[in-house]
Amino acid sequence: MSASALKRIWPILIVPEVREWVIERIERGSVQRIEVGVNSPVRNLSRRGPPIPDDGLAVNIVASGVTLRPVDELPSVRDADLKAHVTGRTATVTIGQGVADTPSGRKLNISDFVFEVPDMAPKPSPARIKFRIEGPVPAAAEVLASDRLSEFSGTLIDPNSSKGTVAAVVTLGLPIKRALTKADTTYAITADLGGFAADRLVMNQKLEADKLKVVANNQGYQVKGEVKINGQTAALDYRKPNDGDADIKLQATLDDTSRARLGFDLGPAVSGAIPIKLIGKIGAPDRDSRMGIEADLTLVEARQYPAGLG
Repeated sequence: MSASALKRIWPILIVPEVREWVIERIERGSVQRIEVGVNSPVRNLSRRGPPIPDDGLAVNIVASGVTLRPVDELPSVRDADLKAHVTGRTATVTIGQGVADTPSGRKLNISDFVFEVPDMAPKPSPARIKFRIEGPVPAAAEVLASDRLSEFSGTLIDPNSSKGTVAAVVTLGLPIKRALTKADTTYAITADLGGFAADRLVMNQKLEADKLKVVANNQGYQVKGEVKINGQTAALDYRKPNDGDADIKLQATLDDTSRARLGFDLGPAVSGAIPIKLIGKIGAPDRDSRMGIEADLTLVEARQYPAGLG
């Protein structure tokens, strides 16, 4: 049957919370099989009744070509193969693969999607969502900039000034209720980027990398890998909390032009390529930055003071 037919015939007493989730979240699809087994007093099926024992209910659904909206204000997932398993206390929805379209028409491939309610007895019930996304960086950046995640991630990556590919695992934690607040939602993202470039990601400079690791959660984000910052090759470890200054660790060999471009002035007496290690904090635009720079001047000194003249 169609998903719309399933919505019409699902008895209102059978796991009403899951029934509401299906009605509200699944937009279309084709149901191959549905099995419902009840072994519980009718009074337990009511929202106000005693909790249903875990073995008092079993619901299994297999569907294909499904379009669903797992989380408010995030893109819908289409062309999904869906399986759902519900017991008296738990609910699990899995999707092998599907496609998500962003508002601007960019596409992300979704796989290994799991929506899980580990215990439906507490009200509101806690839920976990985990999935893998693959696709172009601008599409993933657009999802991060959505209303659901932007209050946590800010403008981590600008969709309109970035490029590359991304493979990421996203985990969300949220209660099953109609109105969600910032305090209700937790998230964690671990992403591997390839052929990446973005403006103003680190130190307000353009950043490029063949491979890059990005980890983000409610507390902030970390960027780590071998990169080019405004054209300068460097090893970078950059951590930005949502509140407070960013921590940066940078190792690079900088010539005169590179130092000037990145704002590191070592004075007119120093010239040439210099290996440096930079550790410090980068403040917001209205706060000062604090940097500690360790520079290896051995080669510079050798050029300036040859043997017999020093």
